[in-house]
Amino acid sequence: MTSDSQQPNLYDSLPFAGVEEGSQVVKVGLNTGTPLCDFCSAVQAVVYFPVAEFEIVHPDMTGNMAVVSGDRFYACDPCAVLFDAGKLGGLRRRYAELQHGAPSDAAVALWLGAKNHRQGGPVTFEPGTNPEKDR
Repeated sequence: MTSDSQQPNLYDSLPFAGVEEGSQVVKVGLNTGTPLCDFCSAVQAVVYFPVAEFEIVHPDMTGNMAVVSGDRFYACDPCAVLFDAGKLGGLRRRYAELQHGAPSDAAVALWLGAKNHRQGGPVTFEPGTNPEKDR
């Protein structure tokens, strides 16, 4: 969290999707209708991993603001296998291959947080559906 002595940033004064007005907490997530993989961002997800919500503050994220994880991390089949096995290095390589560049340190920090706050095994859902609907 930022202190009162720090300079205000853009997110303190401009409301937009994902940030409560005046809040120092950003809820991360894209609303695409059906969830994309939170690890490779390239493929529609088919499972999610329940996690206990957590906050991280990372210098690469929006002005050192706290980022709230949410209680689910979505994954495509290949990323689910890697995450389930705790292979963050494999997730980094997969992301780099699909996105033609390394994931940000902030993304990897979120993945590590998800690994450390995991609350159970993968929950499968029908491809093309959105388990967030009516939640």
